[in-house]
Amino acid sequence: MTSASWRQELSNTVQNVQNVDPNETENGAKSASERALDLMVAVVWALVAGGYLWGLRQERSLAGLGLFIFYTLVAVSFLRRRAARRTPTWWENGLALFGVFLPMFGLRPAATGWPIAGVVVQVLSLAGMIVALGFLGRSFGIAPADRGVVRHGFYAVIRHPLYACETLFYLGFLCANLSIMNGLAVIMITAITVVRILREERIISGYQAYAQQVHWRLLPFVW
Repeated sequence: MTSASWRQELSNTVQNVQNVDPNETENGAKSASERALDLMVAVVWALVAGGYLWGLRQERSLAGLGLFIFYTLVAVSFLRRRAARRTPTWWENGLALFGVFLPMFGLRPAATGWPIAGVVVQVLSLAGMIVALGFLGRSFGIAPADRGVVRHGFYAVIRHPLYACETLFYLGFLCANLSIMNGLAVIMITAITVVRILREERIISGYQAYAQQVHWRLLPFVW
């Protein structure tokens, strides 16, 4: 190979390296099937967001607007997220999906409660959920998987801010809609969240070092 050819080959190699996302190099590019699956799931969440947008036409509320924004960002996150280095088992996938859809079917309006306090808690929680999702970025996922550790923003204070805000959101709903069924649903949702947290911490590489820097999972000085 001539010196000119070597120079051209080196130039092409440098150009290719510059065009590669370091995270994609680390985790591997998503396969066609993964992209197709993420697209289908994104469409589902876009439809969920559309449902809340339609609801805003009937009853305008800050909580409804927040849910529309949140689920829209969830749909976008599925399209943007990087490939997982380690993927969940079938039961982890099933448990995560059950935990996600349980609130939609298990929580119901009730005649008793403290609606103003509950709505305030929900709106503040939704704001936290949206910001936490933004910090999570391309590491987003529903089932436990290794898409890299996020250490900035809310994740520099507690290890699972999105779960923390979601739990607070459901507690806000319970505050506004007191009933035995809603209480049982919130307890079940919280228990599933704890399992998802523990599984995520086991599957993500480098998580132990992160846990030594950020000690608390959901609530500082508690857990």
